Amino acid sequence: MAFKSVDGSTFFFCAAALGAAKVVTAISNASPAVASSVGHSLVDNDLVLYTGNWEQATGGLFLADQLTADTVALKGLDARETIAYPAGAGAGTLQKVDTTSWTQVPGWESINTQQGSPRTATDSPIAAVQDKTVVLGMGAGTIELSIAWDPTDATYQLMLAMTAARKKVPMKMLDTDGVASYGYGTMMTSRTPTRSKGSKDLVSVYISFLGPLMAYGPTA
Repeated sequence: MAFKSVDGSTFFFCAAALGAAKVVTAISNASPAVASSVGHSLVDNDLVLYTGNWEQATGGLFLADQLTADTVALKGLDARETIAYPAGAGAGTLQKVDTTSWTQVPGWESINTQQGSPRTATDSPIAAVQDKTVVLGMGAGTIELSIAWDPTDATYQLMLAMTAARKKVPMKMLDTDGVASYGYGTMMTSRTPTRSKGSKDLVSVYISFLGPLMAYGPTA
């Protein structure tokens, strides 16, 4: 297993509008899952947002693998488990992300990630000697960035405008080894810096994803 570090990584968002929704009539229970979409016009490695009835995948960004004019595989989406991905229930839409319009988050100083913790409940039958912990699912994962505060920076002002509109955007974190992680959600940027004598002024950027965070190697 390769050693990885966040050192040297860069973070981006895309404020450009998503492409027109392409109707997905079905998705196969395969790995990778194959979406049926007549005349989708997608090509290999297009980045697409899936919105649909599969709760485990909706709101996720996936790299496309064009198979035919009417079918496209969603790289990294393993849909073989039919409890998580009910057969015949994957209909929805795909929207292409304008990957020529990534904007780099400026002055990134630190990152704090919160992995989704298990959500549990306690089952306490009267006749049981020992309680049971029942796993219900996973909590939300979030990322918080600290960035240098520069109120004159155009990108910072754009991030504030997105915050005011609660705009949902594609995001990308690119590591030095070429691994790219993609997520779709909201990016809330603070107007109020943290200030103290002898220290750099910083503001927080709080990120919440609406779907799975997908990571791809440099050869994906």
